[in-house]
Order: sequence, then structure tokens, then C-alpha cells
Amino acid sequence: MILAQPVERNVTDTAYATNAGMNPFEAGGERLVDLDKAEFIGRDALARVRAGGAKRRTVGLLIKGEVPRIEWPWPVTDARGWLGIVRWATHSFALDRSIGIALVDAAVAVGEAVRVEHPGGAVGATVTTLPFVEG
Repeated sequence: MILAQPVERNVTDTAYATNAGMNPFEAGGERLVDLDKAEFIGRDALARVRAGGAKRRTVGLLIKGEVPRIEWPWPVTDARGWLGIVRWATHSFALDRSIGIALVDAAVAVGEAVRVEHPGGAVGATVTTLPFVEG
């Protein structure tokens, strides 16, 4: 079972499962990247991502209904088609609703309606900012 409090505060393991090939900019960790430090492995690649912009980003989802236990990533879609994956989902006791953290196309905006396809069926969700609650 996924504990709600870390997800509510966006404190998750970015290496969960296969890491989804994320870079720090997609994972919401841009504030932790200092490209002005001395040379380090991956610096040039990170500089290219920063200059060109990340192609994906991590967002919160307010999910309608109850969510089953997440054992693998769930697709996030809308009329445009596939947008990304839900990597974390649980019931938030602080918000009294289901929430999720997803890695989606950078074009997906806060406030947009999307669909989450989980083992219990396809349900609506609204894209929101992270963290869900401060703490």
C-alpha cells in the first residue's frame, strides 16, 4: 500500500520501477541542478535539456472515485491521445479524495481534464500543481 502523506507532499522515490527515463527537470528537481559547478558526468546533457526545455513534466492529478492499488504505471490520456503515465496514486486523507502523481507531456496544463486508465476502468482527473498539501 502506498502511504498518502509522502504523495500528498510530493516526496516520492523518483527511481520507482524503471525510473521512466526521467531527468531532474522532468521530475520537478530543477532547483537541485547547478550547471555552473565544476564539470560532472551528465552536465552537457542536462544543459541541452535546460536550453531546449523538458519534453515531459511531473504533475499532480485529482482523480475521480476510488483508485485501486497501483502496481504498474497507468496511462493518462485525453482527446489528443496518450499523454503520459500515473506513477503514484492513493487516497488522500488530507484532501478526502484520490490523488496521483503523473509524468506527462510538457504541453499538459494545470486545470486540464484528463483520463486515467487503471484496472478498475477509465476515470476522469484534473491536472494540478504539486505538492497537494504543504508540510
